[in-house]
This record gives sequence, C-alpha cells and structure tokens, in this order.
Amino acid sequence: MNENEQLRIVHRTCRVPLKIPTSEEWMELRRISFLCANFGNHLLTESYATVKGLRGLHPYTDYRTMLSSAVRDAISRECIGIWRRLGKRILMGEQTLARFAANRAILVRGQGVILDRLPGNGLVLRVRLLPARDRSATTFPVWMPALDRDVWLSQEVAKLEAGSHRLTRLALVFERPGRKVVAFVSYSKSIDEPAVSGGEAVLECSQSDCRLRSGDRTLALNDAVHRLTTMKEHFAGIHARLRKHLGMSGRRRTLRNSLLKAGSFEDWAQGPLHQLSRQIVDWSRKHEATVLRLCIERSAQLPCAHLETLIEYKAEEVGIRVIRVAMNHPHSPDEWQRGAATYRLDAAK
Repeated sequence: MNENEQLRIVHRTCRVPLKIPTSEEWMELRRISFLCANFGNHLLTESYATVKGLRGLHPYTDYRTMLSSAVRDAISRECIGIWRRLGKRILMGEQTLARFAANRAILVRGQGVILDRLPGNGLVLRVRLLPARDRSATTFPVWMPALDRDVWLSQEVAKLEAGSHRLTRLALVFERPGRKVVAFVSYSKSIDEPAVSGGEAVLECSQSDCRLRSGDRTLALNDAVHRLTTMKEHFAGIHARLRKHLGMSGRRRTLRNSLLKAGSFEDWAQGPLHQLSRQIVDWSRKHEATVLRLCIERSAQLPCAHLETLIEYKAEEVGIRVIRVAMNHPHSPDEWQRGAATYRLDAAK
C-alpha cells in the first residue's frame, strides 16, 4: 500500500461469458484441456513421489512442445498452492492426492492474455495456449449481450481493457451440457482505504429476525431472508423428487440431467444473495457508516458464510471496513436477542 495515497491492492475474479465455439474449436480446446490436466497431474505426482522417495511412477513427457510457457507457469503455481493448502493432510493420509479435472484445467498467467476491442464494439480474449511462435494466439469472442446486461461486469471489463486493472490469470471452464465455455478472469486493483473515523452500522440476523441498524435508524431485511429460506425449502424438495424417480427405467438420463442442471443451492440463490448484500452495503454507505459489524447467527437454511463474503468485498469497494462478530449459538430466538442486545451495550461503551 502507498501510505501517501492511502491505497490498497486487492485481488478479484470476474466471470466473463464467451461465445459458443464451433465443433472444430471445441475439439481443439478439449485436446488442450486434457494436456493441461495431464501436465498438472504429472507435477502433483512427481512432488508426491519426491517426498515419499519414489522414482519412475510415469515416463517423462516434454510439455514444452505442447503448451505455452504462460500455461505451464500458471499450472505450476496452482500445484504449489494445492500443496500449501492440502499438502500436510495428503501426506498424513487424511486426504487423497488432489487431481486436475479436464473441465477446469486450462490456466493461463496474465502475460499470456490480451483483451482487445473489435471495430464493431465487440471484445475478444487473445490467449497464448500453444508454444509455437509461428502460431497466432487463440481468440475467444466475448458474448456481448450477457456482458451488457451486467453493469458492474461491463465496468470492470472496460477497466481491464484500459489497463486500470492488472490481469493476473485466466481460467477457462467448460460448463456442460453443451459446448459452453466461460472465462474466469483474475485481476488486481487498488482501492481506497476505509476512513479512520465515521459512523457504524450493525447487521443483526437470526432465524426469526434480521435488521440493519445505524444509530437510531433501522432497515428490516426479513422479506429478503424469508425469500432465501423459502427457496431453500423448495430446492430441497426438487432434489428429493428427482432422486426418488432417478432409478425408474426409461427416465434415468433425463432426470439425471435435470438434477445436474439444478446445481447447488448457492448457485441457485446467487442472484438474491448479491441483491441482499448490495442492499446492505448501499444502505450503510447512504447513512455514512465506515464500519459494518456482522452479527449473523449460523443457520442451515442460509449460506451465511457466502453472504458475509459478498458483503465484505462489496463494502471494501466503497471504503467500508467489515468486522465479523463471533456470536454464540443460543437455543431460542429470545436468547439470541438478549445476546445481540448485550453486544450493542458493550459496543456503546
């Protein structure tokens, strides 16, 4: 951070939709994805064999003639991150050796990616996947209708194109069924440090009541929480009905595809969670709060950790510091209300 300008560097990732590739492009991308998965799995296996004192688990393969240095460097860094996070558990036998899946194996460091503007106001990602110098970079056109519908994403992509944000990594993900490919673009940017002094807002959320307070002003969020709870109940019912009929003859493939399309509840509730977190941050900013305290009771009906993460990065963008308050787990709503009231008295002191 630069002390004079009071700026801090943060890292973000955005999901950029791409146009569906042709059949020939799809087959080439799948070939490259399997090469990337094999390269990453070879690195993980060699690291494991070196620690265990083993040799000759698989023949040597020179991937320098198959993949570009930008791809090999990004996969190597991902392997280092895997060992830092899970290495101790893997060596102790608590977890199996991590493996790369072909659907998410294409990783490229920022130096191998260029975001260009086309004459018709379109955007393309030029990615260096192959090592041959005489070959041009692989081009991925951005699906502009989906980009134009998302104001925040359009602004971030425009800043990436202008060079205001530094692109650090690109991950190409295959979403099935179909030939859908999306790009997860990681980048770094500078943001303003939160103000030293200012107002404070408190989010108090339990299973029976959810409110945002700032001084003598209160915003009720019970409707939004009830919406998420109802979605959770319906989501569980949908999965239960699909699994009940999954074994019936003649419908196995159809029901299995329906179950896969439903995904997880967090994927289904992504939109309402973003709306709720944006409402909380905008209200806190409107009432000039520079500190936002989160007192959220853990509940199986709500993805609390995901909601807190969304609130944190949105608040960080506008200079609001977020503090997570560890709340006990009382047995009744009355006990939780008494605990929240005690916290407010302690904070006032």
